[in-house]
Amino acid sequence: MPHVLSTGTGVAVIHAHRSGLTDYLWSPSGTLATARASIDWENRVRLYSFPTGSVTDRFTVSQQYISDLSPEPALKIASNYDLNSALLIFSEFLAGDSESELAIRYKFRLTDGDYVGEGMVFPKQLQEDSELELITSMYREILERIDSKWREQLLVDTSESGSITVMMSLESANTFGNITNILSELSLVKKYSVDQIGIPLSQLSIDYTGRLEQLSLALSYNGLVLEEYGDKWLLRQKD
Repeated sequence: MPHVLSTGTGVAVIHAHRSGLTDYLWSPSGTLATARASIDWENRVRLYSFPTGSVTDRFTVSQQYISDLSPEPALKIASNYDLNSALLIFSEFLAGDSESELAIRYKFRLTDGDYVGEGMVFPKQLQEDSELELITSMYREILERIDSKWREQLLVDTSESGSITVMMSLESANTFGNITNILSELSLVKKYSVDQIGIPLSQLSIDYTGRLEQLSLALSYNGLVLEEYGDKWLLRQKD
C-alpha cells in the first residue's frame, strides 16, 4: 500500500521581494505581511515557519544572498531556529505600461534535495492591490510545487524493502542519540540494530521499506546524510 513518509523537520522560509526600486527582506511591508497571513502554512506536507528578522538574521542573510539563492547563509539561520531546511524565495513585481502587463517573476530553492524552480504569476483579475494578489498566488504555487515533488519522491510501495549496513560517524554520545532518535521516528525504517559502538565510527544495520534512494532522501529531510564510504555506507549528521 503506497503511502507518503512523514514531513520531516520544519523549513525556514526566507523571502526577498523587489517592487520597483525598493527591496524587501527584513524591512516591513504591509503587502507581504498580508499575503503571508492569507496562506495556510501549517496544513501542508512540509512544516513552514518564518525567522523573526533578529539582528543575527539580518547580519547572516542579505538581499543578494536570496537573489543568488545561496543556501549556506539560509541554512545558518535555519539552524538558529533548530531547523535543518530552508526555503529561499526571490520575487520581483513587474509593472508594465498598462495593468494588463502586471506580473510577478519568482525563483525558489528548497535546500532539502536542492530543489530549484522558477515561474511567472499573472493576475486572474485586476484588483485594487494586484501586487498582493500576485504574491499570494505565488506562495500557493510554490507550496503546491514542493508538496507535489515531496509526494512524487516519497510515495512508498510497501511491497519493496531492503536492508543496509552503515558506518555511523559519531562525534559524541549526543550525536549517537540524535541519529538513533531520527531512525526511531522515520516510518520508512522498519527496525535498526546497533552492531558495534565506537568513536569516531559505529556500525548499524537498518531494515527499511521502499527503495534505497527513498531512504537516503528521507534521512536527508531529517538532517542526516547517507553516502558511500569506500565499499561501505556512511551515515552522518549534516554539516
